[in-house]
Amino acid sequence: MHIKKLLQYIENNPDCYDFEKQKTEEEEKLELFAYKWQEEAINDLKWDMKLIRGIAATGNRLTDKEGNVELNVNDTVKTRSEDHGFITKQL
Repeated sequence: MHIKKLLQYIENNPDCYDFEKQKTEEEEKLELFAYKWQEEAINDLKWDMKLIRGIAATGNRLTDKEGNVELNVNDTVKTRSEDHGFITKQL
């Protein structure tokens, strides 16, 4: 349900990650939503920041419940843990 809230927000606000198009009011709306969503995840669901970032910040598929995500690099897939948190090739 919590992830669904994030997906619904993104669907209802398709420009929310397009910072070149955003206006100040839209930025404030995004920041408020992100803060509330993150606080609910931490306080109610007991998620840690790695999992929250894996879900909300990357947009990539999670590989586990720890917050590791797939990284698509030159038609190969690496997980963040396999790549030690760094992207070694330019996309």
